[in-house]
Parts: sequence; C-alpha cells; structure tokens
Amino acid sequence: MPTDIPTGAFKCFEKAAAGHAGVLTDESGSLLIKPCTSAEASFYDSCLGHPSFASWMPKYIGTVTLNNPETSIPIPSTANTGSKPSTLETGLVLQNLTHGFTKPCILDIKLGCRLWDDFTPQEKRDRLDQVAKESTSASLHWRVAGMRVYKPADKAAILGSEGKLKYVEVQEEEGGNGVYWGFNKLYGRKAIQEENVAEAVMEFLDSGLNREQKRGLLRRWIEKLQGITEMLEEEESRMYSASLLFVYEGDEEAFEKASEYEKILDQEIQRKKERERLRMEKEQNEEEEDEEEEEEEDEDPEDDENFKVVEHLKLIDFAHATWTPGQGPDENALKGVRNVNKLFGEVLEQI
Repeated sequence: MPTDIPTGAFKCFEKAAAGHAGVLTDESGSLLIKPCTSAEASFYDSCLGHPSFASWMPKYIGTVTLNNPETSIPIPSTANTGSKPSTLETGLVLQNLTHGFTKPCILDIKLGCRLWDDFTPQEKRDRLDQVAKESTSASLHWRVAGMRVYKPADKAAILGSEGKLKYVEVQEEEGGNGVYWGFNKLYGRKAIQEENVAEAVMEFLDSGLNREQKRGLLRRWIEKLQGITEMLEEEESRMYSASLLFVYEGDEEAFEKASEYEKILDQEIQRKKERERLRMEKEQNEEEEDEEEEEEEDEDPEDDENFKVVEHLKLIDFAHATWTPGQGPDENALKGVRNVNKLFGEVLEQI
C-alpha cells in the first residue's frame, strides 16, 4: 500500500550487516527505504491480518515508488558502496532498527536449510543448495549472513583464527574512538562451521560491553527467540532466506543509559495502562463520553530526541515468504530458530 513519508534528503544506509543494494535512510535516521519485489510488498501488506507475526517484524510504514521525480525518493549512486545498483521500482518504508543506538552492533542470521522458493530456477536452486551444504545452513538450519561489531581501541583483536581476517573489513570510527569490524557473507560460509559456531556469537558480543551486560543481552534474546518459536509454531507460512536480525548497543556507557531510558519508558507505559484501566471503569458507571475527548494519542518513543535502545531482535527479508494455510508450521525456519536459541543458552553458560 503506497503511503506518504517525510520528503527530503535521503542517503545510502551504511550500517547493514549483510549486503542489500540501494537501501536508503532518511535525515533523522529513523526510517529505511529498501528496494523490494511486489511479492515482498504484498507479504508486508498481508501481515495486517497476522498481528502476532507482524509484532516480530520491523515496523512497516508502507511503500514508495523509487527513482520517480514525483516521489522525491531518488536512489543515490552506489559507486562507492560496493553494491550493484537496484533495478527494483518499489521501496519498503520500514523502521530503522539501528536508530537510537550510539554504537550499533548487528548480526544477520539467515534461516533454513532450503533457501529457495518454488519459483526459483533450477540453476539457482543448485547453487543455493551448494551454499547450504558447505555451511551451517545444512546442518543447523542457519548461518551467519553478515555481522558488524564495534571494537573500542583496547579491543581491536579478533577472536579465533587469524585466517578470519580475510573476511573482515575494518572501518575507522569517527573521532578515533575505535573501529567497526564488518564480517562479510563468506565469514559465515567459510570460517564458521558446526564445530565452532559459538565463536561467531562470542565475536558478535566482543564489543565494549562488560560481562554482565553481555549476559543480560543473551538472556533477553533467549526469551525473545522462544517467543518467535511459539509464534512460528502457530502460523502456517513459508519463508525462504529470511533472517533473524540482532542489534545491540556496543558502547558500555551508552548501554547503561539506554537501560535507564528503557526503565523510564516501561514505567510510563504502565502508567498509561493504569489510566486506561481507570477510564474503562469510569465508562462502565457513566454515560459514554465523546470518543475524541476520551482517547489519548499514542506517542511514538522514537520521536523523542533522547530515544535510546538496548537491543532489538526481529525477523527480516521476506522476498520469498508466503502464507500456506493447511500446510502446518515452517519447520525449515523453526529448526534454525531453535538451534540459535540452544546455542545462545550454551554461550550464556560460558560467559
């Protein structure tokens, strides 16, 4: 469903963990515009009828037409990004999951052993099957598709084999306060195998955080992964090459501030719920008042200039997703989610 979004200057999004050509962000950094197929746009629209599933997706604003002068959404040149320019004409307008972080650390985990849908040509099926066979996709039903980790100046060393360095691009942080390690798709295909998957999680957490902050993140994600598992067990869908996207605050001080902000936000939510409960009780005893006077307009926390986030975990990438009523849950993806959850529990015991 096309929608109006804030117009103005848009720029290439440079914080992605896995490569997607032509992704843009707005001036505020709160929105992403991702080129998409009509099938992916239709899936997002259809999620209005699947609120439980939608709750685990980035907030969906709508779609826009790309490279159309009337929309004010031109695609900047990708000459310096290493990505091929997108030829898609429609863009999804989504919540930017890295907004609100000082040093966002990002992990993209691609789900499933089978990575292609029923409309994929045989040649591509064979190629994707080979990728799965050579990586943890076949054995664990998931693999690391990409990773971006903030490293303070005193934590620039990389865990594990020095051979991993060929899969890493180092980006200097502005002000010389550290660097970002960008792990490309070959890291998850070549460097990480079933016997050393814990290294990938340890590497992802090797930022500026202390031990208790890392343990807190793992506990939160374990709980959320269980929630995603329970949701997928109730839905009848198929999503091939979809991903789990993990984002967390990699700066120790900013992490603590975000934790405090989160507590204040939770308290405000509880107060709002209590006001709503009292309002409902009042309506039961009085004549119903004008709805416009009674309803409070919900404020989006992301509109707060002091908006801060501890972590996110969402499902992303639905170019090959459909609803399949009568066919049961998506075990191809579910096995991956369960195995990731199991691994996070094992890493929690080690930290």
